[in-house]
Amino acid sequence: RLPESAGLPLRLELHFGRIGPEPHARIPGEDPGRAGDQLTEGSDAAVPALPAPIRQIQPWETLGGFTIAYRLRPDMEATLAYSTLASDMHSEAVTADGQARLRQVRLTSWQFGGRWLLRREGWLPFFSGAIATFSGQEKGRELLSDESWHHNEGALGVRLGAGLDVPVTRFLSFGVRAGYNWMRAFRERIGGRRDYDGGDLRLAINWHLGH
Repeated sequence: RLPESAGLPLRLELHFGRIGPEPHARIPGEDPGRAGDQLTEGSDAAVPALPAPIRQIQPWETLGGFTIAYRLRPDMEATLAYSTLASDMHSEAVTADGQARLRQVRLTSWQFGGRWLLRREGWLPFFSGAIATFSGQEKGRELLSDESWHHNEGALGVRLGAGLDVPVTRFLSFGVRAGYNWMRAFRERIGGRRDYDGGDLRLAINWHLGH
């Protein structure tokens, strides 16, 4: 049960999970802001078919992050969350200009919003919403010349979600979260995409301070 009065009304959360869509490779030497613009943006069709060389694109690593929540009242929290995930991309064969390339894509997000509990004891279902910033970074290097580069983009968006927390002790609970992110398109592509709208599924562990 969540007490109506407690010393320090804070909740600290660590979460991890999976997110989509996956990143796509870009043709070496292609303008990241123009590739596929003649097709539907945000869809798999927006990334043109990749000729030789063959590419390997690793799926996203585990989504990880944390949330700091301040209890405004027994059934409502203000939340600040941070999430990050990354993927490595490897151009396996030598390209037309004689180079092979390694790339890494990283996405990060800060989210400020709220959480509304539907119950105050036992299993705790909730809804959540937040205004979010989305940042993308693509960096890489040429394997033969060791020349490196990087590119950053940023955009605003929102996140809506729902979940369930299960108390284990007075100070500890475990939970599951599902959410969906909407964001404005990046000006130029990161990982072959200009937006990463999509859902995610997370597991969480919570520490309740002041209970």
